[in-house]
Amino acid sequence: MLQGRAYWSLSNAHTALGNHHKAIQFAQWHLDISREIGDEAGKTAAANNLRDLRIAVGGSPHSGTFLYARAIIHSTALRSLFNVINYTKSASVN
Repeated sequence: MLQGRAYWSLSNAHTALGNHHKAIQFAQWHLDISREIGDEAGKTAAANNLRDLRIAVGGSPHSGTFLYARAIIHSTALRSLFNVINYTKSASVN
């Protein structure tokens, strides 16, 4: 699970840096690992992140066609950051 979360964090970092193709790669690895270990929350987060990234770069949620859409990318990065903060808060409570 920790490796999946690390990929999630790396995807978010690359999104914030504008490295969108690299962010998609890490998000896909997060999804693959989450599926492998049966992490339902991880699968949902990774799938949503992948969908948002693909839309953000101008493709459909399921295609590999990528164009640039800056406004959506920033909102995706902010939403991902918010999710990391909430995950960190909930992890510290448990």
